[in-house]
Order: sequence, then C-alpha cells, then structure tokens
Amino acid sequence: MAARESRADSRGLSGCCSSSTLMLPLSVSPPRREAPRGTDVGDTPLDHLSHQWRGLQPAPPLRSQPLSCSLQPGPGPSPSLASLLSLSLCNSVGSCPTDRRALPRGRAREKQKRNPMEKLDPETFSFHFLNMEFVYGRNCSYLCYQVEGRLSGPPGLFEQGVVVNEVCGDTGGHAELCFLHWFRGRLSPHEYYRVTWFISWSPCSNCARDVAKFLKRHRNVELSILAARLYYCRDHEQGLRSLCNSGAELAIMVFRDFRYCWDNFVYHHGRHFIPWENIDANSDLLARKLEDLLKNPLEKLHPNTFSFHFCNLEFAYDRKYSYLCYQVEGRLSGSPGLSEQGVFLNEVCDENCRHAELCFLHWFRGRLSPDEYYHVTWFISWSPCSNCARQVAEFLKQHRNVELSIFAARLYYWQRNKPDLRNLCSSGAQLAIMFYQDFRYCWDNFVHNSGREFIPWEKINVNSRLLATNLEEILK
Repeated sequence: MAARESRADSRGLSGCCSSSTLMLPLSVSPPRREAPRGTDVGDTPLDHLSHQWRGLQPAPPLRSQPLSCSLQPGPGPSPSLASLLSLSLCNSVGSCPTDRRALPRGRAREKQKRNPMEKLDPETFSFHFLNMEFVYGRNCSYLCYQVEGRLSGPPGLFEQGVVVNEVCGDTGGHAELCFLHWFRGRLSPHEYYRVTWFISWSPCSNCARDVAKFLKRHRNVELSILAARLYYCRDHEQGLRSLCNSGAELAIMVFRDFRYCWDNFVYHHGRHFIPWENIDANSDLLARKLEDLLKNPLEKLHPNTFSFHFCNLEFAYDRKYSYLCYQVEGRLSGSPGLSEQGVFLNEVCDENCRHAELCFLHWFRGRLSPDEYYHVTWFISWSPCSNCARQVAEFLKQHRNVELSIFAARLYYWQRNKPDLRNLCSSGAQLAIMFYQDFRYCWDNFVHNSGREFIPWEKINVNSRLLATNLEEILK
C-alpha cells in the first residue's frame, strides 16, 4: 500500500536537522491530494489521520519521541519529510508493522500485498463503508473477505482478512484484483471454496470482467459479493452482468451485513455497531439501482440464491423477489437455435415496477413470430399475483401459438388472487406445484452448481404435497 509522499527540499531539510536526531513537530499537516479511485491509496498512518482531520473523531494523543535520523553526507537523495513523518506516526499510532522500517518502500508494499490486513480501525470502516449513493473522498476500495475451504499454508478450513487497493510504481490494482493475486497462489484444484466479499465499492468494469474470467477458470470457487455502494463508471453495467453470469452472487449490503462486518473485521474494542442515519433507506435505494443495472434476463442463478428463493415453505419470509427460470421451445428472432433458456427476476425502479412474469412477457413479445409455435415452461419462485395472472391470461388469449406451463415453488396468498389464477388456467396455462424432480431439474439447468448434485432441504416433498393440496382448493 502506497503512502502519500510529499517531497521536501533537501536543502531546507538539511538546514532544520543540524544534529543526528530529528524532532518532528506533531502540528505538521501534510497536504492531502484527491485522486480517482485506485490512483492514490493506502491505509497508511497519514491516511489514518486524514479520517480524523475530516472531523469524524478527535485524534488520539500521540507519543512524542525522537527519531534517529542520521544525515551523513554522501550519494543519494536526502530522506523526505513525508517519509520521516510517516515513520514517526507508525511508531506512535502503531498502524503499520514494526519490521516495515527495515524495508524499502517497494518491498514493504509487496509484503503487504502478500499478507492482507487482519482488521480495520473503526473510523476507516465507518468512513469507507458509508452506504450513500454519492460520496466523496473515498478513493480507496476496501474488501473484507472470508474463505471457506482448505488453503495452502494455514491448517484450518476458514480464513478471513481485509484487502485494500494498491498502487506500486506504474501499475496498480483494485482490492478485487489484489485478493485474486493472493488467492490464486493458495487455492487447490481439488478443493471446493466458498468466498464472501464485503466490499466498500462494487467492482469496476475491468475488475468485474477479470473476476468473471477467474470464476470461469475455477469452477470450484463460489463467490458472493455484498457491496456497500455502487461504483458508476463506463461500461459498468456490462461488467456487472458478466460477473453475475459467471456465477457470482452480487447484492447490496444491508444493516445486518454492516453489523456482521463490524463484529468480525473491525477493531471495535467491545463496542456495538451504531448504524448511521438512513442506513436502511440507502440500502433500499442502492438495491433498486442494482436491479436496474443488471437488467433481465440472467444466464443462471447463484446456488445460495436458488436455495433461498425457491425453498418451498408454506409461509416464507424475506423473499421479496420473484425469480422465473424459463425455457422456450421454438425459433425466436435473434436466436440461432430452436430452444432458449434463462432467468428473470422482478424489476423495481422509480419509474417502473414489474414482477418476473411481466419482465418475461416484455422480452418475449419482441422476439416471437406469429408463424411459429412456442412451448414455454416457467419454474417460478412465487405463483403469479392477481395482476400478473390477468396480464398473462390476456397474453395467451392474444397469442394462440404460445403454450405455457407454470411450475411454482410457493403459492402467493392473496384473497383476490384466487379468481385470477382460475382465469389463468382457463386461458390455457397449466399451473402446478414444483416437486423434488423439478427442483433438481432447475438446479441442473439454471444454477451455477460447479458440478455438485442437488441436495434437497428438509421436508421438500411434504411441503410440495401440502402446497399442491392448497392449489387444488384454489382452482376448484
């Protein structure tokens, strides 16, 4: 991690250091330069104090101690004032390794790149993980990671730490690429890994593409990314879509994620996490923005997403999204084959709100031909709501060349929903409840399963029979 350096005039420095011991006044405030993300980084002592200079918290008292600075005449430049100040603050604050003083700057950075930090200080976390839509002065990207699986080196099956973006000479890397650099040398092709990132910025387009390539080459790695904020840059939509299509799970951090990070990645000294103002509202806003960015359809689902949203409970909570896995048999415009499949999820933004069924119809209308016959199959996490059922029924009445089969993991209970579901079936749609063989089929065809077999959850068949009985009562 590169410390911000401020060159001092060597003649002026020699003039102020007449002896071999230099006393640095603590009132010296090095100038702070803003730069785009990734160009001026580091969790250095100077950067640490910059959080306090921003007014987040009063600076702790520093121990004033002399530094041995031998200014012998000879070849080479004089030491810069910034490097001496950085060394003094390292000794007083204790925010860098003690052996770093014995290493040149380049070697210190390489050492930190190979060895991620253990935890963050509270001010750094609160400043850099603030989940506002637009923030300023957050030029660093922080990545808190957890790896489940046996890595080369440590004896355990679990490891965690923090990575920050780096700039070394003319080359640099965002936190995502620094993690991959560290991770590549330690993973085994014979082990399965589950990796979770809590990251201050969502990946930029370049990082997203590089991470997507990594996941395609390493099918034994499952990645979940929870971002505090969205990083808006050129082509970031395409990068995030390619990342999701490669098997990564991408979501916005909510209150419980921030609290989890505080408990596990911050030196909190026993203090509880105190949420900042509008933390929930900001998360909801960013989640809607992310939905709009990803656009439908997706190629496949993340295993955790499928297992959570398709779990066939009679009464399920916190499943606010509807997922629709589709297969279309028939020639669509723009498609070379006679079959196509993918995944839709409901969209929510300020101007529009559509459940997954209507997202599919919007996409399908522009691609079907009146001269072709189509057989469409849906595997859907929720049965259609009243409004969706009416619109799908109307669509089927207008397009008699489309045959639709719907298999629902759960029933969406609403009193007004019953007549519209009956009307949907009367329009020609087949409506049924998903059973074990349907869940397994979805796992094999619509999930980035990394070659793993579907493992049914408890009471999967019992729940399906109960839901099927309830659906029969509704359709009578």
